[in-house]
Amino acid sequence: MFIPIYVLLILLGWAAFHSGAVTIAGNELSSRRALFTAVNAATLTGFSQPISTSDYTTRGQELALALMIAGMLFSFIAGGIAVVRIARLPYSNLRVIAWSFVLPAIVAGIASLIVVGGGSFDSLFQAISALGNSGLYTGHLPESNGILAFGVLLPLAVVGGLGLPVLMDLTDRATGRRSSLSNHSRTVLSWTCGIYVVSAIVLVLLQLPSSGASWAAWQGALENATRQAINARSAGFAFEFASSWPRIVQWVIMGLMIIGAAPAGTGGGIKVTTLAALSDGTRNALGYRAPNRLFAFAFLWLAIYFAMLLLTLLALLMTEPQLPADRVLFLAISALGNVGLSHEAISLSDGGFYILSVTMLAGRIAPVLMLWWIAQSVPEADVAVG
Repeated sequence: MFIPIYVLLILLGWAAFHSGAVTIAGNELSSRRALFTAVNAATLTGFSQPISTSDYTTRGQELALALMIAGMLFSFIAGGIAVVRIARLPYSNLRVIAWSFVLPAIVAGIASLIVVGGGSFDSLFQAISALGNSGLYTGHLPESNGILAFGVLLPLAVVGGLGLPVLMDLTDRATGRRSSLSNHSRTVLSWTCGIYVVSAIVLVLLQLPSSGASWAAWQGALENATRQAINARSAGFAFEFASSWPRIVQWVIMGLMIIGAAPAGTGGGIKVTTLAALSDGTRNALGYRAPNRLFAFAFLWLAIYFAMLLLTLLALLMTEPQLPADRVLFLAISALGNVGLSHEAISLSDGGFYILSVTMLAGRIAPVLMLWWIAQSVPEADVAVG
């Protein structure tokens, strides 16, 4: 039920963007760009385009915001109900749906007062985009190393990436309604923190300034690594294009884009719980203990994800022969992970736009399908994968 409604909303967005009613005269979107734009917003990917969201009319910006909200609701509701069943959390479908609407409204409402132009549409748009791990924005994006980026946008991206069931579980634990967190929540929180710390350290080491550099240079390296470690999984705000990073950093970022955030959240990727399930299963096998069925599903999900990535890579190599192979790989990973980072504003052939649109949609829908498969097939599981 959720997927057909979600796809229908995207098609309506496609028609609206292609109608010319939401763009400034002279900047009308072709059919392929209109589809790409609708999918880009609804899947919470947020690729940068030559015609940015700020260039749309007020109706166009409102449409982009509505599609982002639709993408958030799809991830929170369709994914959240499945994760609640897998993790055996005491939440009804109605409560998950209520939280899906109320949480974004509260968080975005508060945050919109302190983002650029407090209380303005741009502030609301950026707050929703951050919570949705989208990366789209209207107005001016805050300074990459400024207080608004580190104090509002990136924390909101982390919150959205944790997944709705984890946020509900944390709230109940804080208010005393639950005596302890579920195994799923503990796994998400520990692996999210662990991956952040490790990736930030690696990125700092790869971008260390020279020994004689000033304190400002060292501080900038630390801030850049911290921002990149969060932004790549998978907020995707275009604080800078990937072309400005050293090549080794680009490869680390690709790894982070593949990992992504947590199930039933607004981030993409294979999810941190997949790594946790693979780690537990491998440890059991090495200890001469039989891995559980969740390990098999995690391995299967990993295989499916990389198969989709390979198909996207091959298709883009055929349609975009002018692009270097590493850039095509970066683009494919970013699209499938619903991240939106790129080397430059997206400008491709007709075939390339359609391929990325399908890939972004697959990256948003496939994890939800995996969650429901696990919910129906692995009753002993208590950690969601996908």
